[in-house]
Amino acid sequence: MKCSKAISLGFILSVLAISADAQVNFHSFKVKNIYGDSVSLSSYAGTKLLVVNTASFCGYTNQFTKLHQLDSAYQQYGFRVIGFPSNDFGGQDPYADSTINSFCQNQYFIQFPMMSKISIIEGDTSPVYKWLQRKALNSIANVSVGWNFNKFLIDENGNWARHFFSPTQPNDTAITKWIMSPITEIKPLRNVEKTQITVSGEGLIEIILPNNGRIKTLNVFSVSGVLLRTSAKFETTGQNSFSDISSLENGCYVAEAILESGERIRQKIVLCL
Repeated sequence: MKCSKAISLGFILSVLAISADAQVNFHSFKVKNIYGDSVSLSSYAGTKLLVVNTASFCGYTNQFTKLHQLDSAYQQYGFRVIGFPSNDFGGQDPYADSTINSFCQNQYFIQFPMMSKISIIEGDTSPVYKWLQRKALNSIANVSVGWNFNKFLIDENGNWARHFFSPTQPNDTAITKWIMSPITEIKPLRNVEKTQITVSGEGLIEIILPNNGRIKTLNVFSVSGVLLRTSAKFETTGQNSFSDISSLENGCYVAEAILESGERIRQKIVLCL
């Protein structure tokens, strides 16, 4: 069955108005990484996350190995691990960020993002961990982090998804199945209402971006999250055009455009040839 014209799906504009008493999501926060640089967690929009509070001298510290393996294996499916060191539980991470970073690099070869050491239950609790633990803020559940290596799952839109206590291994099937579960529709944090991802009747993906944005990579996923195509080569003819997905079967897919700025734009698309 032939499609008579291109199928185009526009994005829904999402505006976040953040105030002192407003409910926010994970992407609303800014933190410092382990090198002291400011990181806006909105940079992870479109990526599923496992957020874990770590410690260097804990009985669960060997979970670093599986966390590293999980991050490495599932990055291609739009997933990352983020670590937040804390000394709150048993005083098992007492040293400065530079020492923690050296330990993670030299002992466990960690490549996933590590943030600056934070307080979770003592003193000035990190705003991120207030949000993770309080239903009044995350709108989902009240949770008390009781020890090192608790794990939180955050979906592509920055929403609280699930919590696991320390004994749950990073490669537990409940976590890996969640990573590979169908991708939900992304609501961008800034105005991209003019962005369109279009599939033509010839199997050509075309992406129109506002403000002369430039695209670095285009990925095409199945709705279950399996990466099917990656393209870093494209032609520009008044708009950014990517070809070819005509070898795929007719059906529903998810297209992900990664901009040179690092922003990810995802949209459900339909292929009908």
